[in-house]
Amino acid sequence: MRCIILFSLLFFGLILFPGCEKELENELKETNDIDTSSITDIEGNTYKVVKIREQWWMAENLVATKLNDETSILNAIDDSIWSNISLPAYCWYSNEISYKDTFGALYNWTAIITGKLCPTGWHVPTNEDWRELYAYYSMGKNLKGTSGWRDGGNGNDQYQFAALPGGYRTKDGTFGGLGYYGFWWSSSLHFDNYYYINLPWYRIMYYNSDHVQGIYSEVYKYGMSVRCIKDADSIN
Repeated sequence: MRCIILFSLLFFGLILFPGCEKELENELKETNDIDTSSITDIEGNTYKVVKIREQWWMAENLVATKLNDETSILNAIDDSIWSNISLPAYCWYSNEISYKDTFGALYNWTAIITGKLCPTGWHVPTNEDWRELYAYYSMGKNLKGTSGWRDGGNGNDQYQFAALPGGYRTKDGTFGGLGYYGFWWSSSLHFDNYYYINLPWYRIMYYNSDHVQGIYSEVYKYGMSVRCIKDADSIN
C-alpha cells in the first residue's frame, strides 16, 4: 500500500495522511468484501451482522441478558450495587428499557471477561480486532450510523457498521453521553508500566470527531456497549 499510516499517541489509533482515506475506500470497493447476514443469540435476539474484509461484526449493539451458557447476567439498577458488584452485570441506559432496541445494553468488565457474553462462535473483540477494522476504515464517519448522533454528528455508514452513541455508565452509577458518544469494550488489557497494573482497552466514537479513539484506563466498574465479532476459526 502506497498510503502512509501513522500511529497517534494522542488518539491511540490511526491517523491518515491526506488522500489515504480515499485510497483505502477504493481498495475496499475493489475487493467487494462487504456482505450482510444475521445471528441469533441464546435468548432469541437477532442481530444484523456485516462482513468487512475478513471480519464478521455485529452491526448492532448486544442486548443479551444471559451468557451463552444460559447463566443470567444481573441487571444492576441500583447505583450502589453497580459500583460494588463483582459479578457480570448489565443495565439499559438510565435504567430505561426503552433504549434497548436502539442502543443495546451497557455491560461491566466482569461480564466481558467471562468469555461467554457473545453467542457461541463469537467473542468480544480484542484490541487487535478493533485495530484491523479501522486500519482500513479509520474515519469514524464511515462507521457511524446515519442517524442518532446529535449536533450534526451522524456518519455516512459506508460499511453498514451502524455505530450509534449509546453513552456509558460510570463506576458510581451515573449515566452520560447518550447521543454524543459511543463507548465499546475490547477484551484486551494493557500493562501500564508506571502503575504496574493491567488496564482494559476500549473504543470511543464522538459526535464532533471523525476519529475512532482507542484508550486504556481504569474503567473496570464502567458500563459500555458491546459489538461481537465472529471467531476466526468459525469463518467459513
